[in-house]
Amino acid sequence: GKTSLHLDAKQAKKDPRSGRVNHIGDLSSNRSDASQNLPEHQPTLSTDRWNGNPYIWFDGKRRFLDLAGEPITQNECTVLAVVSDEGPAGHREIISNWNSSGNIGTSFFIGLTKERDIRITDAFTDAGKVHNPQTPFLLSVVCNQNQVRVRQTGREVASRNRSLENRRFNTPWVVGQQGNIQGEFWKGGIGSILVFNEALENPELEQLESHLATKYGIQLKNDEERLDPSTQALASLVRVLFNSNEFIYLD
Repeated sequence: GKTSLHLDAKQAKKDPRSGRVNHIGDLSSNRSDASQNLPEHQPTLSTDRWNGNPYIWFDGKRRFLDLAGEPITQNECTVLAVVSDEGPAGHREIISNWNSSGNIGTSFFIGLTKERDIRITDAFTDAGKVHNPQTPFLLSVVCNQNQVRVRQTGREVASRNRSLENRRFNTPWVVGQQGNIQGEFWKGGIGSILVFNEALENPELEQLESHLATKYGIQLKNDEERLDPSTQALASLVRVLFNSNEFIYLD
């Protein structure tokens, strides 16, 4: 798949007036750059690192970035985000196109609510819980024609057997708050956001998850936990055989 948005904090540029982040170039061919010209709304480039990688720090105080384009234009899509969350209980958004005059109830957004519940649009508001939100984690969301799947750090935490029908995608997109609501601000770090205007199949999704996890030093749920039950049983049997000395070695 080809990204329709690829933000990486390594691309962040600082506003010379404020020392805060005013631009992140989109690494996808869409050139949907993220920017914020008003110093009072600019997030910071953290001096801390995630496995050597910078991240953008949103302090929950009206910081957000505007996106130049529309990364998603259809119901079938995939979003991967490396983030941390220190938000107080309540709604807070990573990426959103909610618009007070255009698509209340039909917008697309990904965020958290309550203490650590995942929220994928207004249609899927109980999409699993995040574990250890204050350390960087990987959130993956895949929407296809008949299902929405949500994964944290390589493990599925929720799914719904219906698509996200009737979304309206053509309103302005932002990172770090709920569209133009002037609220529901993110409090935490954002390292990378990758968006695909298609539903990725598992092999490609897992490859991307593995790449991001390695990059950011995130411990993916081990591969065996991700296998289907029959493969898991075989893996267990093989381990038992290896650990018992039942093998006869022939020279």
